[in-house]
Amino acid sequence: MRISTGANASCATITDYWHALPDVRSACLPLLLVILLAACGTETPGAGDDNNRPNILLILADDLGNNDLGIFGDGSATTPNIDRLARQGVRFTRHYAHATCRPSRVELLTGMAASRIGVPPHLRGIGPEVATLPEILSEAGYATLHLGKWHLGQDQPSAFPDRQGFTEWFGFLHALETGNGVAGPARSSYYNPWLQGSSLAPRQISGHLTDILTDAAVTRIKQLSAATAPWFINLWYFAPHTPVQPPARFAAKFPETAEGRYLALVAQLDDSVGRLLQALDEAGELADTLVVFASDNGGVNKDRNSNKPYFGKKNTFYEGGLRTPLILSRPGTLAPREVRAPVFIRDLMPSLLAHAGLPVPTGLDGKELTPLLLGGDVQGRETVFWDMASFDWSQRGVLDLAGEYLVYQNKMQRHGEAGAYFAPPQVASAKALDPIEAEYASWAESVRRVALTATERGGQRHYTGNSYRRTPGYGAWTLQLPVLVGAAPPVLAQQEGHFSLRIAGRDLELVLPGTRAEFALPGDGCQLLTISTYYQWSVRRPRRSTGHLAVRLGERVLHSASFPLNKTQLVDNYPAFKLDSPAGEPVISNAFLSADITGHYQRALGSAANCGQ
Repeated sequence: MRISTGANASCATITDYWHALPDVRSACLPLLLVILLAACGTETPGAGDDNNRPNILLILADDLGNNDLGIFGDGSATTPNIDRLARQGVRFTRHYAHATCRPSRVELLTGMAASRIGVPPHLRGIGPEVATLPEILSEAGYATLHLGKWHLGQDQPSAFPDRQGFTEWFGFLHALETGNGVAGPARSSYYNPWLQGSSLAPRQISGHLTDILTDAAVTRIKQLSAATAPWFINLWYFAPHTPVQPPARFAAKFPETAEGRYLALVAQLDDSVGRLLQALDEAGELADTLVVFASDNGGVNKDRNSNKPYFGKKNTFYEGGLRTPLILSRPGTLAPREVRAPVFIRDLMPSLLAHAGLPVPTGLDGKELTPLLLGGDVQGRETVFWDMASFDWSQRGVLDLAGEYLVYQNKMQRHGEAGAYFAPPQVASAKALDPIEAEYASWAESVRRVALTATERGGQRHYTGNSYRRTPGYGAWTLQLPVLVGAAPPVLAQQEGHFSLRIAGRDLELVLPGTRAEFALPGDGCQLLTISTYYQWSVRRPRRSTGHLAVRLGERVLHSASFPLNKTQLVDNYPAFKLDSPAGEPVISNAFLSADITGHYQRALGSAANCGQ
């Protein structure tokens, strides 16, 4: 139920509440001003047009395994509030996220495979052309708020939460950076954390991180309940991610052991969920709010077996690294039930939009789960892929839902005797792996290819679209371009501020962030030039950030080098990629190519390199 109250009454309630939090009040004054102004009569754009849409409270835990919740595990964890939420809602017992936090969060907000956004593992952010869940909700009249961990781009403001659809945010972009390449704390900590927001410069705030975020969410729920517009609160906790630092009031309830401290941190998270549900109840918003609880990946299994009975842990594509809790609850609308069908974190974006009565974008990897929420079934998905790749390593997982097996690298998990989960992995035969490898390779190549939009302007070809992915500077980036060697006029390709390529006769000049190269090209005529880069940024050890460059003509390596990086070399604007003739059709992909160079180009365009003579 949404109610309207007098502005003075709302301000008094919020002010009284804030004065009860003296440790946080002074440091969070800019955020408080935003909250108070909104509470004192500022109406959200679009309010009143769609005020029957449900609120959405999305709670994401960090590194929480199934066994860290009583109702999902063996009962060794004490989580009465989350257990009650699960019993009163729809509990998904076979939910798959990604193997680590960043790609899971990308999939949650976009409904697409993380590799299709160019994530694993070095990320500039979610590109401006990609529609996100908060953007669509905001356009439909929702008030949108992000609280807590972000981890989806901390170097360029265009990747910050307020550029991804959140009208306001409060939390941290990265545990060790405060934005724009500025270093934050030397190590992450729950105590007196560095936080910032849409109206709060980075600063250290007194208190425990989980308490601070919960206090902010409860305050915002109380304030928003007095308005007519629906709201979306995206609350991404850090708990129970390391370092394991529970507050004393919870630590005292458990043994003084590593597992005890971990369970105390989980108990605090559960208590916070209880506080959120109580705030909804007191505001009369429970029936009007869809509450979602999930975890971004499996536990690390350092202090306890967080993923029991599943084999594997965070950062692996075994079942224990991927399979996490998922609960959707809305009393009076969603009947309590247990769903054993496989679902995925990428399904949440289309499902939440559908539940809000909004159109679901086409072309998503995620499926809309309304039929499962109502006791039906979802069809049309047989194989799911995950992967991550850096300059010098890669890993991938393939889940075959028809054959009921999970492949991670060269090992395969099949259903155990009980049928509820996969058995420990076994090395798979080449006969079993070959068709899986072929299917994965085809998928990986397709999702890494960057779709471009071409226009002719003044004798140049301009390529736009996928701003982040077509721009070098983060992770893998390859440009393949058929060029006329030894011919005139010169070839000129450039993206202002990011790279330039000039070929005059046989002389090549290449400029990229952090490096440049000049050398002569062999041979004559139309040849395929391939420029591959990998930008490997290190947040923990910035001086070790390294770039890699390889230049090939056909399959022949002409130049290969590594170079140090500095984030001042990057700019946060993404103009068109401009190409002067004579040159063929370019192909850009988020992969560092090292083999089958010409085959990659031919599969992308369906034809051999052609300079258009």
